[in-house]
Amino acid sequence: MENEANFKLKILVKKDPKIKYVKILSQKSSKERSTISLKEYRTKLIIEVRAKDATALRASTNSILRDLQVIEATKQHSKTAYVV
Repeated sequence: MENEANFKLKILVKKDPKIKYVKILSQKSSKERSTISLKEYRTKLIIEVRAKDATALRASTNSILRDLQVIEATKQHSKTAYVV
């Protein structure tokens, strides 16, 4: 896949130390037409998508964004759950 990737996208996410991003997102690894890699640092997460074509790039990106939306919604819900 490395040599065949026509598209490459990097997403930088500011980390919340309470969330295990890699555990949630690591299920998204390689497909036939795209590869997703994760690099976790102390304060940020870099998600890299490599794809053979635009359709594969869009599908992989949408999958990641759905997971990030769930994480974001969970964070918002947990903040409001403790407000009295």
